[in-house]
Amino acid sequence: MFFLPRLIQRINSSLTLRFSLLYGFLGLVIIIFLLGFIFLQVMGALHAQQFKQINTMAKRVEALYATQGRDAVIDYIRYEIQGQSPDLWFFMDLNDRKVVGNMDYYPMAFEGSDYIADLTIHKEGRSLEAKLQRVNLGGDIVLVGKDLRDIYAFRGLMFRASLITIVTGLFFVVLSTYWFRAEIASNVSVIRRTAAHIRAGQFKRRIPVENTDDELNLLIKELNLMLDHLEKSLTGVRYLSETITHNLRTPIMRITSHLYPLAYDTVPPEAAQEKARHVLEELEALTALFDKLLQISELESGVYRQSKQAVSFSALLEDMVALYGPYAEEKSMRLTAQLSPDCQVHGDADLLASALSNLLENACKYGRTFIQLRLYKKGYLTVFEIEDDGIGVSDKSLAKLGTHFYRDQVAEHIPGTGLGLTSVLSIVNFHQGQCEFYRSALGGLGIRITLDSV
Repeated sequence: MFFLPRLIQRINSSLTLRFSLLYGFLGLVIIIFLLGFIFLQVMGALHAQQFKQINTMAKRVEALYATQGRDAVIDYIRYEIQGQSPDLWFFMDLNDRKVVGNMDYYPMAFEGSDYIADLTIHKEGRSLEAKLQRVNLGGDIVLVGKDLRDIYAFRGLMFRASLITIVTGLFFVVLSTYWFRAEIASNVSVIRRTAAHIRAGQFKRRIPVENTDDELNLLIKELNLMLDHLEKSLTGVRYLSETITHNLRTPIMRITSHLYPLAYDTVPPEAAQEKARHVLEELEALTALFDKLLQISELESGVYRQSKQAVSFSALLEDMVALYGPYAEEKSMRLTAQLSPDCQVHGDADLLASALSNLLENACKYGRTFIQLRLYKKGYLTVFEIEDDGIGVSDKSLAKLGTHFYRDQVAEHIPGTGLGLTSVLSIVNFHQGQCEFYRSALGGLGIRITLDSV
C-alpha cells in the first residue's frame, strides 16, 4: 500500500526517471496503437474473405439450380454435408419443411434480410455464431453460410499475443528506464565527485572520459577544458597576487623610509624637500603601476569598453616613430622604419598606440645602438616587427615573456615593472591577433605582431 506513494516520490525526484518513463510509455502507446490497427485490419480481411466465400457458395447453388434443377441442388448439399464440410447448409421447401441440411432449424432472423452476419444458429444441438446468406430457388429456400469459430479462435490468439506483447513491452520499458537512470546516475555521480574534490581544493582533478564521442563524453570533455581554463586562471590570479604583493612591498618600504625621518626626526628643509620629492615619484610610479594593472585586467576579463574602428596602422606607427625618434637619438641609437603605407586594421587606436609605445620604449631601454621596425601586409594580415641589438633574453625565457611582472635575469639591473609586454599581449589578444617573441638577427629581442587587415 505504501509502495505507490514511494514510487511516485522517487519519480518526482528523478529527472532521468521521468523522461525515461515518459518516452518509454510513449513508445508503448505507439506499439498498442499499431497492434490495434493490425488487429482491425486482419479481422476485417478475414470477415471480408468469409463473405466472399459465402457469396461464391450462393452463386454456385443458383447456377446448379438453373442448369440441373432442384434435385441436383439437394444432391449437392447432401454431398457437401457427408464430406464433413465445415460449411452450413439448410434446404427448406414450400411447406417450410427441412429437406436437407446440417442446421437444426431455420433461423427466424431471416424474415427481412437475405444476409445476416454474426447470427446465432443451432447445429446438431450446439449453438454457433455464423454468417448466413439466403438463396431463393423458385419456392424453395436455401441457406448457405460459415461458422465463426475459426475467426473467433484467431481473434483470441491475436488478443493473447497482443497482450503478451504489451506486458513484455511494459516490462522492458520499466527495465530500460531503471537501466538508463542507473547509467546516467553513474556518470553524473562521477561528475559530482570530481566537483566535490575540486571544491575541496584539488584543482587538478578531472572528470574521467571514455574513448567515445557520445553526447555525454563530449560534454565531459568541454567541462574538463573549462576546468583547465579555470585552473590556469586561478593559478594566474594566485601568481599575480603574490607578485603584486612582492612588487608593492619594495616601493612602500622606500616611501616609508622617506616619510619616517620626516615624522620622527628633525630634518633640514632641503633634505625634507628632497625626501618629499622621492615620495611623490614613488607614488606616481605606483599610480602608473595600478593604472596599467587595471587596463590589463579589463582587457583580459573582457570588460574593457570597445571602441573599435578602422585604424591606419601605417599612420599610427609613423606618429610613434616621429615621437620616439628624437628619444632614440638622445640615447645614441638609430631608429629605422620600413613601413607599408596601406596597412589598416580594425581596432582601438588608443590601445594600439599604447602597445606600440610600450614596444618602442622597451627597445630604447634595452637596445644598444640600433632599432629596426618593419610593417607590411601578408595576404589578409598586417604584420609588424620590431627588433633591437640589445641584451636580448635567454631561450628559456622567451616562453615566459608577457607573464605578469616577469623579467629576465639579464634585465634585472634595469628599472622596470615587468608589465610592459603583458600589456602588449593583452592588447593584441583583445584585437584577436597574435604576438610572437623571437631572437633577433641583430642580437637582441624580436617581436612580431599579426593582426587582421581591413
